Amino acid sequence: MISSSSAYSVNCRSGLVKDEIRKCTKTVHDFQDSHQRMDGNRWLEPSVSRELNAKCEDAMNCLHLLDSCSVFEDDDILWLEDFCDSYQFLTGNFYECALKIDKNQRDPCVQHYLVNSPYFMLGTSSERCQMLKSDGSCVKSVINSTCSPSSSNEFQNLLDRQMIRMKC
Repeated sequence: MISSSSAYSVNCRSGLVKDEIRKCTKTVHDFQDSHQRMDGNRWLEPSVSRELNAKCEDAMNCLHLLDSCSVFEDDDILWLEDFCDSYQFLTGNFYECALKIDKNQRDPCVQHYLVNSPYFMLGTSSERCQMLKSDGSCVKSVINSTCSPSSSNEFQNLLDRQMIRMKC
């Protein structure tokens, strides 16, 4: 593997790096294929989450490895980082609560936040931040009443990471 620390510069045109870029592109496409195949009704099942979390980790590792080569669009990397962080959170220690809030089909903010993630499609940073804050606050309230105040606080940590990524 290639190390891209600040002490070394990476020659993005070298044969070795080009091979890594090809491998990374395949890894990211593997993740995208798995994500698209994922059945919306099965997204929390352990076998599905194990596969997708593993693909997330592989994709994120290669993207960060090749960060200095600007191989992928910033918005694509941002979406992938956010999806993987959120998905790992929801399928990790938060799993029991995620099952409960996933059943809350009536609340549009839960569906907006969990399923659609529409703030990535908005043009401006302020629009993204405003929708993320609004949906996040609503989901936090649903978590507080559906699961527990401590679960709501755990979710706030995820929301804070998302706000930092979005530069809110």
